[in-house]
Amino acid sequence: MELMAEELPYVAVVKDELLGSVCSSCFKESTQAAKQVSRCSGCKVLSYCSKACQKRDWTDHKPECISLTRMPTNYQRVPHVEARFIARIAWKRARGDEGIAYNGRKFTDLMNHREDIEKTAGRMEYFENLSLLLADYMGNDCPSRDALLDIFGKVAINAYSVDRLGRGLYIGISIHDHSCAPDMEIDFDGPKMILRALKEKGLKYNKDLRVSYINAKPPKTTEERQEELKRYFFGCTCERCQDEERCGQVSPIEVNDALGYNAEAALWHKRNDKTMNFKDVQGCRRLLAECLAVYEKCSPVLSHLNLHLAQLVRDICMLTVTADNPKIAARFATLGLEAYDYHFSKCDIEMTARYQAAALCLKLADPASLESIKLCKKTRDLAILSLGPNSPVVAGLDQDLAILSMMRNFKNNGVH
Repeated sequence: MELMAEELPYVAVVKDELLGSVCSSCFKESTQAAKQVSRCSGCKVLSYCSKACQKRDWTDHKPECISLTRMPTNYQRVPHVEARFIARIAWKRARGDEGIAYNGRKFTDLMNHREDIEKTAGRMEYFENLSLLLADYMGNDCPSRDALLDIFGKVAINAYSVDRLGRGLYIGISIHDHSCAPDMEIDFDGPKMILRALKEKGLKYNKDLRVSYINAKPPKTTEERQEELKRYFFGCTCERCQDEERCGQVSPIEVNDALGYNAEAALWHKRNDKTMNFKDVQGCRRLLAECLAVYEKCSPVLSHLNLHLAQLVRDICMLTVTADNPKIAARFATLGLEAYDYHFSKCDIEMTARYQAAALCLKLADPASLESIKLCKKTRDLAILSLGPNSPVVAGLDQDLAILSMMRNFKNNGVH
């Protein structure tokens, strides 16, 4: 996927439970295969993977280190991630560092939605408790209540989760508004945020391109997405939100039935997606029978573009390959692909995974067919877009193509 922009955070902090296993500078995780991190000798709270990382983070960590040293050594008394995040921003601003992003934006350019926050009782109650904690933690360095509320609002609206490792504030990238059908996807290299194009090649970077503020997986209905966006005081009016069929809903004739079947399809996939053991043939055959029953029940009512239904088809394809059932494979191999084409960009790894499942299924049903070769080629093209030309997945698909082509040649030449 084409690189659009990248940015290091104005401030980033590691989650509470990872302070002893993730470097607070480069966000490298401590594993058996990687160099172990060591606690800061001063505060004994933050960890670093090297002296270079510790030195790089020292300007931001110095006032934090002093404050943490004053706090009780009991881990439970270490200020939580939100408090440490806001404190780092406050200390940074006190040094006169407003940050200048790649597009010229500064911390002062961020929206704080103060009026909206002050009208939200739950947010204000949380802020008041946070203010007391910060006053105790930062001591005389703690800004005024007004300044803290400004930072609190800007963090609430503009901060991102850095993978599952921590929180970061990206002043430049925060200019991009949300869309449920985004132009770019967010990725991370350590604490660095990377924006990559989700559209075809040739997309030019500009401030009007959209990203998604919420995790779209598992798929959510319009109502679920709009509810999640309320935390940003944002209402989405993108094409996807206005397209009822795309959100998994069908004609108003049988709305209640449709919603029930939609939920049933979604629940089966969610319950079984992470627990399928493709080495257990008998278990896969049992799950295949269950999944087929749910599909036959839901498919007459739900739209052919319903994503939950399409995910059931993908589950059927994967289970069918293990169960070694060519008849079912022939029926379901390409079923549901239209829904994925409709919902996902060609650059999305979800598309590659779905087409891989279809290619495996069709290979089982009729490996020497021209359709099987064409599907494998399309899957390879998608893998190049989503994973890059040097991906092992692409190499594996190249091997599959060679085998399928050889089998077709044997068939055409009457070789058995």
